[in-house]
Amino acid sequence: MAPLNQMNGTMQKLTYGIEDEAVDVVSWKLREELGVNVKLGRLVITEVVGRCSS
Repeated sequence: MAPLNQMNGTMQKLTYGIEDEAVDVVSWKLREELGVNVKLGRLVITEVVGRCSS
């Protein structure tokens, strides 16, 4: 059972790091591209409606 708990802990740490980075990127994009300065809390994506092409 210990390896499963370790994996769960690792996934939680990784997820929080990715969440924090996403908040930073979205805040930066809003500021740089739209001139909107916001302080974001948690991002929740409820649906992906399409794919952006680069």
